[in-house]
Amino acid sequence: MGLFPRFAYPAIPGVAHQIWAAYRLTSVKEVKMMNVIALFNIVVLVVSAVGFAATNLIDRN
Repeated sequence: MGLFPRFAYPAIPGVAHQIWAAYRLTSVKEVKMMNVIALFNIVVLVVSAVGFAATNLIDRN
């Protein structure tokens, strides 16, 4: 997959930590905000993963 693993794997613990932090918070508003941030980071991670995969496929052809 070329550069994909080096970019993706360091980001996964950060997302998991944000989700864990969200569930530890007691304030409902803060939990919702942290979940939005964590979900946004997951979306960014997926988009960049797809982007790297597409780039590698294009380079291969």
